[in-house]
Amino acid sequence: MPTSATPPPPEMAAVLVLYALAALTGTALGALTSRPILPSPALSIMALLLGFLVMLLVSASPLYWLTVPLLAWMKTASAGALPAEFPQLAAITLA
Repeated sequence: MPTSATPPPPEMAAVLVLYALAALTGTALGALTSRPILPSPALSIMALLLGFLVMLLVSASPLYWLTVPLLAWMKTASAGALPAEFPQLAAITLA
């Protein structure tokens, strides 16, 4: 579905930084469930999927600050407050 307008530069910059943080988080989760740590490929894939599911469920709860706040990113972006809330969300993600 095409977009009707280009996002303003501050919002686009915040989105790009959050994409980079999400990529780093995904890389860390993938490394923790990799073959050197979990020798069985089946266990590795199940641990990766379970880890992502737990991350989503925790980010939907009031304890979203314990993990990467994926749903908080989406809610903030939908409300149009991403540039204002970006420092708080980035700090939670990096903590």
